[in-house]
Amino acid sequence: MNKLLNNLSFIKTYPSGMEEKLSLNTYIYTPKRFHCWIHCQIRIGFTSINLSNMGKKNIRTIYTSSEPEPVLIYTNPDEHKGLIAKQNKNKSGVYRWVHKDSRKSYIGSSSMLNERFRRYFNHSYLSSSKRGASLICKALLKYGYGGFRLEILEYCPSSILLTREQFYLEKFNPEYNILKVAGSNLGYKHSEASLKLMSLASKSRNESEEVLKFKREVMLGRKLTKDHLERMAKNNPFRVPIIISNSETGKREEFTSMAQGALFLGVHETTLKRYIINNKPYNGYTITRATSSLDSSSIYSLTNERQGVVLTNSVSGITKQFSTMKAAYQFLGISPRRLSNYLKNNESSFINGQVSTIKGFIITKLDSVERNGKAIEVTNIRTKEVTKYSSVSSAGLALGISSASISTYLSRKRTTPFRDIYLFKLI
Repeated sequence: MNKLLNNLSFIKTYPSGMEEKLSLNTYIYTPKRFHCWIHCQIRIGFTSINLSNMGKKNIRTIYTSSEPEPVLIYTNPDEHKGLIAKQNKNKSGVYRWVHKDSRKSYIGSSSMLNERFRRYFNHSYLSSSKRGASLICKALLKYGYGGFRLEILEYCPSSILLTREQFYLEKFNPEYNILKVAGSNLGYKHSEASLKLMSLASKSRNESEEVLKFKREVMLGRKLTKDHLERMAKNNPFRVPIIISNSETGKREEFTSMAQGALFLGVHETTLKRYIINNKPYNGYTITRATSSLDSSSIYSLTNERQGVVLTNSVSGITKQFSTMKAAYQFLGISPRRLSNYLKNNESSFINGQVSTIKGFIITKLDSVERNGKAIEVTNIRTKEVTKYSSVSSAGLALGISSASISTYLSRKRTTPFRDIYLFKLI
């Protein structure tokens, strides 16, 4: 038998006229090795050798067929996963899953067949929601690997992979293939979750200048009422009256919005907002909010992300405190907008005579006095002056230092002077 195999070689002809010679090495394909391949047949091109009866001392006669014959057939894929991975390592080609009873099939291709098959034999991959519409994944889960045979229809270079896959798609018309064109998504049905994601992506799509021009022309002809304009101005997060004071001259400038203040200082509104939140001076100017003329929605918009909140369990009454809204909405597993809307509109609303909740929690704002209410002692090591403040926030405001920096200094129990000037101590 070894002598016969040593003389065997086959010529495979591709449609492009390309020829590939495949020789079988004697030391690999021995009768002992063939015993492991009882359910595997090797067929090359239109010329085939049946190796299913490996125990016999002879090889059955070579035959030809008008139908394209698979290169390899694995009748029990689950039992030969290791062999499948080894024989198809770093190979590119077209494969087919065939259900043994119904004869329904699926055709696919890959430039790395062993990696593709590794995924097929991964139960988590098959059952993933991302492949919810895949008929072959559902069928493999339903019938099991034993209900299918796996065929390697052809090995071919990656450059003609899609062409060869399309050839077999048209030849066999496989029932498990949703897509009938190789490399195309035509005919694919997206899940509801995918459609929502696609909708969100389309809303943020960069549109052409022609589309933008058309939208501008439509908006230019739109007439807004006085009430509408007032609501738009009120909901503008940067419409916060502020006072900018020159630290040297003491001269004060009042602005009706952050946009005007930012223009005066020559910075962006977002930069100005950050300096206000952190209580930091900018280039010799102290920036403060004109709180007397602010409404609650404007203050909330300015300090939205840094707003502390308290969660109270509506049943047990147990409370949980968060220093930022981000920590709170991550704990609840909700979107920032949902928490923001609750605090802004529903904090004191009632549903059926009860206070509204989110996931069983009543949520309230945590005032800055409550957050940084501990008194603090500040020592200036240069002047030896000791000053007491009612809170971290008030100390930061007086010294021109962000309260977050002071809180970090205290939490890490540092003993070296802050900025080589100040020593902080809670009292």
